[in-house]
Amino acid sequence: MKTDREIQQDVKEELKWESRINGSKIQVDVKEGLVALSGTIDSLIRKTDAEQTAIRVSGVKGVFNGLEVKIPASSRKADSEIQDAILTTIKWNSSINGTKIKMSVQNGKVTLEGEVPWAYQKSRLGNLAADIIGVTEVNNIVRVISSYNTAHDAEEKIKAALKRNRYLNTNRITVTVEGDKAILTGEVRGVEERTAVETAAWSAPGINEVENRLLVSFSEIYI
Repeated sequence: MKTDREIQQDVKEELKWESRINGSKIQVDVKEGLVALSGTIDSLIRKTDAEQTAIRVSGVKGVFNGLEVKIPASSRKADSEIQDAILTTIKWNSSINGTKIKMSVQNGKVTLEGEVPWAYQKSRLGNLAADIIGVTEVNNIVRVISSYNTAHDAEEKIKAALKRNRYLNTNRITVTVEGDKAILTGEVRGVEERTAVETAAWSAPGINEVENRLLVSFSEIYI
């Protein structure tokens, strides 16, 4: 098993290797496999990229992303410009109906409100906004509303999706749905598996929140 120092070095190297990120400005600290990123970065989408880059490193159990977004003077935009750019992007995105989406922008911080039928659309909205030049933060409070969903239906759909995945050991995973929140408990064999289970939960209709309590165990090989 890797030491924290080895994980720290590997994360630093991976950040430098990733062409979209200037890893030299990112501070990496590791304790018991948990990675903390700090420092500054020049765009919100690169902040997300840095977290995803760190999480894929072998031995990493989780990532706390404390990076601060500081937009360079040459890339700063007026709030009205940012709002217009996001609205145009949503309008031209075939996977989202933008008519039920409301948005406000203040000092580069974007708030998204409204309703969508699927969680992937909510996630897509957040990613589209984060990728606009000048955005420093996205508060995505869009609700996922499904007229035909019940807690039992959602729970069964998530369990079925997990069983269909050949790479998951569902014997150690428990799914509970309370209202529009899915709660995941049990153990998984790595960060990638933990993420795959959470993604499956978000794919169920009507799910607005996923509480991922899954523990990562690197010491066991499940049979």
